[in-house]
Amino acid sequence: MPFYVYERIERENEYIFNKISIFKAIPRRIIKPKLDEIKDICVKDKCGWKLSSDDITNSLINNNSELIKGPKYVLVIDLKPKNREAVSLFQIENIYGYSYKDWTPLCLELREVRDERYVYVKDIENQKNNVKVDKKTFQVKIYEFLYIQMGLESGKLNWGMVGTVNAALLWPDAMRYFIEKCIHFTE
Repeated sequence: MPFYVYERIERENEYIFNKISIFKAIPRRIIKPKLDEIKDICVKDKCGWKLSSDDITNSLINNNSELIKGPKYVLVIDLKPKNREAVSLFQIENIYGYSYKDWTPLCLELREVRDERYVYVKDIENQKNNVKVDKKTFQVKIYEFLYIQMGLESGKLNWGMVGTVNAALLWPDAMRYFIEKCIHFTE
């Protein structure tokens, strides 16, 4: 599940996404600074937090000297990078986390950039480089739950092994936080 930096250009009825580069080490470069920031204000070794779209844009600029302030940079996930017959790109709009002492379940609020099957196979990578999205399509929010193996005090900044399911088991306090902060937006 690779992550990419795209420049998102807003037009009257559409967004244009232009791929700039791959973005590696999301936990270390975006999530770890947030954990360091909130560590001292959390109660009882656990707390909820959020990285907004603007926070993500600022992190992308801070982590890449080639990006300049001004354009809207966004983080896009390629959910099916090895599939030669489908394009499945989603922008990360917000990241919600609920950190415990040694692990952090995450809820990614996504927006569809492009999700279709049976694309022109010879040109699949080029179809991921420049994408036009109708603003109405882009309004739908989609959620993905996963976790990292690091919390407020210890752990490693790992998603889980490549090729394995990275499912998060949510205890009531974490689930309550996600319902309050992101699930209610779907109504």
